Amino acid sequence: MILQNKNEMEERKIIIICTALCFIFMYILLNQTISNIYMPDDYLLSSEKMPTSFYMSQGRFIQGFINCFYNIIDVNIVSGSTLFTPIFLLTTSLVASTFVTKISKEETPFLIIILLSFCIVSHPVFAMMAVYHLATVCFSICMISIYFYMQLSEYDCNSRSQNILCILLVVLICGNYQPGLIVCVIYTLVHSKVKYGTLFNSSGFKRYLSLLIGLLIYLTIAVISKSVLSYNNWDTRLEPVDNIILRITEVLNFLPNLFYKEWWVIPKYLGLSYSFMLLAFLFPCIYKIKHLTKVVSISLVSLSLILAPIAIIKEWDPTPRAIFSIAFFYPAVALLSGSIEIKKIKIFILSLSILIGSLSTGKYLYNVDLDSKKDKEIISIVYNELSKLDHNREIYIYNNNAISVAPWAVKGLYYFYTKDIIDFKVFSSEKISPCNNKKQNISTLLDKDKIIFCLNG
Repeated sequence: MILQNKNEMEERKIIIICTALCFIFMYILLNQTISNIYMPDDYLLSSEKMPTSFYMSQGRFIQGFINCFYNIIDVNIVSGSTLFTPIFLLTTSLVASTFVTKISKEETPFLIIILLSFCIVSHPVFAMMAVYHLATVCFSICMISIYFYMQLSEYDCNSRSQNILCILLVVLICGNYQPGLIVCVIYTLVHSKVKYGTLFNSSGFKRYLSLLIGLLIYLTIAVISKSVLSYNNWDTRLEPVDNIILRITEVLNFLPNLFYKEWWVIPKYLGLSYSFMLLAFLFPCIYKIKHLTKVVSISLVSLSLILAPIAIIKEWDPTPRAIFSIAFFYPAVALLSGSIEIKKIKIFILSLSILIGSLSTGKYLYNVDLDSKKDKEIISIVYNELSKLDHNREIYIYNNNAISVAPWAVKGLYYFYTKDIIDFKVFSSEKISPCNNKKQNISTLLDKDKIIFCLNG
């Protein structure tokens, strides 16, 4: 079966098998994110309700409504992570398998489809998404919406109801997590080229129109919801870029990170393995100049679309989560090349990419888990010390690289592990403090009206 071609198997069967294999793989790789690893945002939301305006100001009104619902029923959104994190893993596996299967040529070997699907789900970006428990429900809705969009894109766009449904799915995707739209755009571009041989056939044009109309409706709703239901000055990072020349320079300087340089938690070896994978698929096209030009052109357009959403805002912050569609980019270009024969070099490089992606994911989760355990241990010491003291005094914490979370998350961190809410005043190591002369890792200073904890890393 594994050496059969796509046209020798039922497409639904291929997607089911790939989804099952990817889910098992992702679950083994990321199962500790379900209940063991948390982010500062999770700690914050464990101790207080996040105002809906926070999400509205970011244009994520679906996420805002979900948060509002949790606030109304008085249930902490982080508590649902044990349910929604596995759903996120499953929906991501489904999207990856469907994405690769549907943009593959009929002669594509089943083995290549499986390995390219694994290439997507092994990318460390999904570990960085899974650890944000407050958002896994939204990530799951975003992924399942992308899946239904791809299913509808399979049919000719002669039905008005299908076009309207595609538009609604685009609005739903953007309202949950805007970067998800880029996955749909890349899929539409590559699917049109592979299935119809051109980007601008009648069906493809109608699908592009659905994407555009959906985006415009989303922007309209986002602007209205931001004006009516949020504070416009909540998050200044979303203001438009003010220095276009500088931003173009920043984008061009960043591009090598996607292919051969280290980038956040993603090592340069992973980028290099993806680059070699693309070379292995594109090399047979070297004498087909016209075809190669089209592949390179679509690839450059896709890269531009991936970076565009973060390039147009004021603060340049290319986090992996913000451009998670990059995980779909490499397999899309590989399949777009049309070089689908099973070669030993391809199998080796694909397997190497999956291995390096898995090891990078494991390393990231290990480091986050290590920080979480260290933070928990320090909080336990502070809790034990506080239990011996009078709480009526003001409590100050001076954190000198001891606790890994930001000052705004310390109160939530304390509540998360102790279930006690205490109004700490937290200062970072830059603040001049009475702790400067303390050499112990953790020490307590007492005053008439205050308790000071000195935490030195």
